Amino acid sequence: MKKITIGRGRECDIRLDDSSDLVSRRQAVIRISPTGKMEIFDLSSNGTFVNGEKVEKPNGMPVKRGDQVNFAHVVDLDWDKVKDPYKTAKVSSVFVTIAVAAVVVVVVFFDQIFPPSKDKATEEITVVVPQEDTIVPPAPQPLDPAFANTQPLGSGQGQATRRSAQGAKVREKDNTAEQVNAPEVKEEYDISNDVRSAEEIRNHRKAGNN
Repeated sequence: MKKITIGRGRECDIRLDDSSDLVSRRQAVIRISPTGKMEIFDLSSNGTFVNGEKVEKPNGMPVKRGDQVNFAHVVDLDWDKVKDPYKTAKVSSVFVTIAVAAVVVVVVFFDQIFPPSKDKATEEITVVVPQEDTIVPPAPQPLDPAFANTQPLGSGQGQATRRSAQGAKVREKDNTAEQVNAPEVKEEYDISNDVRSAEEIRNHRKAGNN
């Protein structure tokens, strides 16, 4: 809230000319709110009047431009000297509002003339997710008996490999023994067939000689 001091003193915002010295050095104070409302307070000994009504101390009285304000029945208030302390701020706010509105109008105007490209607006971003390589385990290889002898005896894998190799050797020996002990099959020659054939020949010869 702004204050405007009125009186004969040089320190006052509005100085009053009075040769009779009836007007006080600090006659009155007008308080102005940011909304424009005004209120006057009397500080003098000879009184301040608004439209003929005395302003009581210490209470103030609402006042507006155009009202007749008299000091000590000697001097009237010149309202042209009462400046609006918020006028600069009001003008600045008006200019700011106009500037913002102008910027909005320009932006809308350019958007209508140069619309954004639909291809760029609807462009999709493709994200490629790397796939993990599938590891295929190698096929099991046949057991080499020579490799079994190289495995340490303390490990379970080495013992199993040894037992497998020993079993293979035992089976190989059994097959060899069966082949060795197999009985030989000899065809028996029936000599009676030869005897009968020789007799038939002799008989045939005798019959020819007769």
